[in-house]
Amino acid sequence: PHLAWKKTDSTYHFFAGRLAGVEPSDELPSGHAVSSTTAKSWDFQNGEPEGSWLGLKFDRRRDLVTIASDLFLLQRWYHTCQGSAWYLSNSLLYLHRVLKGRLEIEQRAVPYMLEFGYVPFHFTPLKDVFGLGAGAVLTIEGGKSSLTTRARIPIHRRRETLIENASEQISAALGNAVALELKHLDSIILPLSGGIDSRFLLGCALEVLPREHITTVTYGYPNSLDFVIGTGLAKKLGVKNIALPMDTRPIGEILKENFVNSKGSTGLMRIIR
Repeated sequence: PHLAWKKTDSTYHFFAGRLAGVEPSDELPSGHAVSSTTAKSWDFQNGEPEGSWLGLKFDRRRDLVTIASDLFLLQRWYHTCQGSAWYLSNSLLYLHRVLKGRLEIEQRAVPYMLEFGYVPFHFTPLKDVFGLGAGAVLTIEGGKSSLTTRARIPIHRRRETLIENASEQISAALGNAVALELKHLDSIILPLSGGIDSRFLLGCALEVLPREHITTVTYGYPNSLDFVIGTGLAKKLGVKNIALPMDTRPIGEILKENFVNSKGSTGLMRIIR
């Protein structure tokens, strides 16, 4: 992935993430809005880049900082204002540690965490800490904030009748997307349940990478259908497979560990403990 920053006497730019089809680098990605000199602008002249990323720009002369996120939120910015100070991070645990326990648990978030494992919308398990939404920009200028929508996921009205060769066109589009994601990668690890999604992705990967560069992982009870199909398919196709048996510990132990490791919610159980 990309991890890059550039610091001058008057500006600071930061980028983290992975852009599809772009070679990993420790330089700011060329053509990306994070590389432009204007801190307030997050416009893309050549269209929205494919991939998952976080960006930050700081104009020291204007006391202006902006943070932006991609459309699919595989990574997230979190932000909070405490007194006259703003804190920005992609980790709830880090915010809690930096603020030395000043952040309280948002009690209204607990039922969502216990039932779904996450808190919907821009809320988080921490009180007065919020997540940046998809395609959004948070601007903080002179200590005052504003939130704007930078871009929206394109949604088109579904056709009433299928176009000719629709399945072939969909297959080609998905295959091209996988090939773009795998560009500049020498090897991959692919979860393989034996279902249609993982089978299709494996097929796309085999069109790009040699078999010996692909490792599959299958998880579940050894006699389950997914486990049997996943491991059997890997063997038949000649790709390496790592079989992970189902965790048989008591459910309480599993849940306790999962809360610690799950995205966004990591702060909740650790802070409670």
